[in-house]
Amino acid sequence: MNKSFTVGLIIPNLLDQFYVLAINGVEAFAEKENYNVILSQSHEDVVNEEKITNVMIRNRVDGVIVAITKNTVDMALFQKLISLGIRCCALQENLKTHLIIMYYPTIKKVAYKATEFLIKIGHRRIAHMMARKLCKPPKYV
Repeated sequence: MNKSFTVGLIIPNLLDQFYVLAINGVEAFAEKENYNVILSQSHEDVVNEEKITNVMIRNRVDGVIVAITKNTVDMALFQKLISLGIRCCALQENLKTHLIIMYYPTIKKVAYKATEFLIKIGHRRIAHMMARKLCKPPKYV
């Protein structure tokens, strides 16, 4: 199968409740799919982010989920993952580059699946919020 059944997760730090919840969600889903998670903290340092990503590559992870540092402006590191066949997605948008690195499989498909899941578990008021200056108000389903 040529898979390691391992996913890398890179977050800024464990002190932020958002990332703690993200870790729990990633680990819960990974367990259901018989995957392991390698967790690492970048501490909002671009150099650490690069080192960690290279460790993920050496450990032959099948995919990387990353919360890009606030200082990351060059997406070449993440393009490298993609060129090596390692799927990569970001937990958030990088505001400096205005790039969302969501390559699995497309943003629309992921948004559709997330909405479908929320509806399936009983949610009826679902909003999409964007961190952009000129965004439309959220729509409710």
